[in-house]
Amino acid sequence: GLEWTFRGGFEIACSNARARNVKHTLKVNNNRTRDLTRFGELESKGISA
Repeated sequence: GLEWTFRGGFEIACSNARARNVKHTLKVNNNRTRDLTRFGELESKGISA
């Protein structure tokens, strides 16, 4: 009973944390891509950042 509930809750918490980490990683990658794109646009205009 209790042990199973604890294990189940622990696994749910772990999978939630993993999902949050993936989401955060995606967000960081999106920001980095946006920065690189902006940098590329500046370079193509001949402005060195």
